[in-house]
Amino acid sequence: MRKKDVITITGARENNLKNINLTIPKNELVVFTGLSGSGKSTLAFDTLYAEGQRRYMESLSSYARQFLDRVGKPDVDKIEGLTPAIAIDQKTTSKNPRSTVGTITEIYDYFRLLYARVGVQHCHKCKKVISQMSASDIIGEVAKLPEGAKLVLMAPLVRENKGAYADLIESLVHKGYVRAMIDGVMVRLDEEIELSKTKKHTIKVVIDRVVVKAENRERIAADVEKALKESYGELEIDILNHEELGLKQSQIHYSEHNACFDCKISFDPLEPLSFSFNSPKGACPECDGLGLRYALDQEKIIDSDLSVEKGAVKIVYGFNKGYYFTFLKGFCAHNDIDITVPYSSLPEYQKKAILHGNIDEVEFLWKKHTVKRLFPGIIRIAYDMFKDEKELSDYMSEKVCNICESHRLKRESLAVRVGQKGIADLLDMPIAKTYEWFKDEKNFSYLDAQDVQISAPILNEIRERLYFLFDVGLGYITLGRDART
Repeated sequence: MRKKDVITITGARENNLKNINLTIPKNELVVFTGLSGSGKSTLAFDTLYAEGQRRYMESLSSYARQFLDRVGKPDVDKIEGLTPAIAIDQKTTSKNPRSTVGTITEIYDYFRLLYARVGVQHCHKCKKVISQMSASDIIGEVAKLPEGAKLVLMAPLVRENKGAYADLIESLVHKGYVRAMIDGVMVRLDEEIELSKTKKHTIKVVIDRVVVKAENRERIAADVEKALKESYGELEIDILNHEELGLKQSQIHYSEHNACFDCKISFDPLEPLSFSFNSPKGACPECDGLGLRYALDQEKIIDSDLSVEKGAVKIVYGFNKGYYFTFLKGFCAHNDIDITVPYSSLPEYQKKAILHGNIDEVEFLWKKHTVKRLFPGIIRIAYDMFKDEKELSDYMSEKVCNICESHRLKRESLAVRVGQKGIADLLDMPIAKTYEWFKDEKNFSYLDAQDVQISAPILNEIRERLYFLFDVGLGYITLGRDART
């Protein structure tokens, strides 16, 4: 190929290009392909286009050039055969920090719908399943237990609370109840019961002891309703012969409420907004649904190579900062912190003391007066010194939210599971793996007939959209990726 028919690039080092040498034919459609961040845009726009524009502008008169933006020379050894260039620049679809690949493709909307309709709530603290059923649902579940199961139906009244509960026990006797489970021990209520008011107790009154049989169905239904009424919506069942029947559980807990009774946390009913980081109902309260938060950057306020005496703590060293610097030296003297050695050489507990302070008052001399103050720590001092957010921003940086771990949602929403996966798990997986997971019907085999009917159209839409992204070669990116990138 003749020299005039090609563009020759030698030693391109702009941005992330590593000394690239390349020959590109003219008068043909040439496509640059590759992974995100591989340098496609840098080569096309920041190297070829930038050099073409620069050469074209140099051919204009000085009068004409004064009306045009100055274009710098790209970091390249030489480009031969280049003609004036026209570029149709790429534009990101969104500059909104809340937009992700999932939201702009609308796949995330279907995720929200799926998790709100068939998701199983779990407690975000103890990870146990949160169940909510109506009285008729609970009666139906109890009726499904094997024939011959020996049941003890109980209404939980007190759960890990201090008190003697003499009035409660007397009230149960007057209502005609005979037995109760107190702190795991079955007792008769007509016996003398004394509970320590300084210790925590769990009390469950026994509603009935019954065997699952066809003729006992009405009795069991009445017992369930009675237990739910007595305990304001809770029922516990002990299966005495669970091993004989081959049952894994010896105890079953039913509730009419969305609540974790171990952690004493109530939960709101699920809805699509529970999984929206643009709504207060779903957004993480710490980062407001951004997944990131601004915090003081220790590396920006501390120079670890210097000693405290030489200005290791940058924000209190220098002009017009004498008071805080004297205060810091007084604190170091009071706590035997060596201010002559590099900050990096100090023990960890001394570094923490400088950053966060302690409970001891510090005595130091300021303008010929002895001053006594409680040292609040450099972090607190930084916030006090820089009331203006613009000044403070110089010492701050973006950090991953420590509550939602960049997933943007409340912990209650992140704990909801579909097929043993939380919504964050799906957002963190590459699209290719997410598509494979949704394609596997076994992951949804646990759904009952009603949930299958509800989820079928949602799952079909998710699979179609995921396949499209996978098919066009975007299987390596994640749905949680920021749309701005």
